[in-house]
Amino acid sequence: MADEQKMISVSKIDEIMEDRFQNIEIVDYYGEELAIHKVVSFAVFAEIVRRVSDVCFYPDTGEFLPERMEFAIRLCVINAYTNVRLPEDTEHQYSIIYRTDLWDTVSRYISMAQYNAMVNAIQDTVCVKNDANKAEFDRAVNEVLTQISEVGSQLNEIFGSVSSDDIQNLVNAISAGRIDEEKIVKAVVAEQNKLRGDMTGGEVIAFPTAEIKQDDTDGE
Repeated sequence: MADEQKMISVSKIDEIMEDRFQNIEIVDYYGEELAIHKVVSFAVFAEIVRRVSDVCFYPDTGEFLPERMEFAIRLCVINAYTNVRLPEDTEHQYSIIYRTDLWDTVSRYISMAQYNAMVNAIQDTVCVKNDANKAEFDRAVNEVLTQISEVGSQLNEIFGSVSSDDIQNLVNAISAGRIDEEKIVKAVVAEQNKLRGDMTGGEVIAFPTAEIKQDDTDGE
């Protein structure tokens, strides 16, 4: 019976990792000590994926904003992997990232394996969110169309027996001042209530109007 294969202990792997795979590189950046982490923790990795994915969509509409992705990735990597703290102002951040060689310097030392995995995770997350936003938009549009269709059906039930000549005569009568518009509104609302099962006809809620007060000094 063959001997069981000897397993390498976790502690030995940790020893090798700490001894031969230093995680922080100190770089002379124009006279300043730039500390660059080659790899960040999984928690930081996941947080970068979440933040970049969120910033790629306009919060109010869910519109996908692809121009933000690369900028947001570079911003998060510099903040998470180095001892540089970029300013909060977006235009200032953009100038530092794209007008200097800071990103080029940082990208030479970080783990490309982790960076590529991060970019892939961001792209996958963005695709999922974009598809979800499109599905929600389609659902909202269909809901509006359904409501419009229902209103149209109600109007057809109310005015289905009215001919084009009747409508023309009604318009002419209103224009000539022979018909009270308020009575028309009451009649339509009463008919709608009847269709909904309210046989009493209900009441019409009047639109608010501005009350014109006569100045006490008028007529003196």
